[in-house]
Amino acid sequence: MTTSSTAKLIAVPREIARQIAPEFASLAKRSNGRVTVATLERDIVDGGLRVWAIADGPETLAWLLTSTYRAPTGVQVFRIEAIVGRGRKRWLHLMQELVGHARAMGCSLVECNARPGWRDEIPGLKHSANFLEATL
Repeated sequence: MTTSSTAKLIAVPREIARQIAPEFASLAKRSNGRVTVATLERDIVDGGLRVWAIADGPETLAWLLTSTYRAPTGVQVFRIEAIVGRGRKRWLHLMQELVGHARAMGCSLVECNARPGWRDEIPGLKHSANFLEATL
């Protein structure tokens, strides 16, 4: 895997994160009505979603949305809600840093609902289920 030694994972402060919501327009478009840019912005402002940037110098390569929740068993889960961007071979290695942030937050499980092409791309994650849906 090709990596960029200068790409960095950056936690975006909530005060400016709401300005990032339009970057997720493609996610909203393919969500089958589950989210809109407005609902993403609301969840970012309310603190339910955290925004991360992956930048290489002045160039933003990707945006990520994450959340945490406590499962009924008490397990703290770090969830990668969305990743939008380009040039993933330049920054995919930073996913291990993101997992480190999850550990620091007290999470013992990471989950990511992803399209099939991501199945083997994020190191350490394994395929455990399929998400099926039908528009009614």
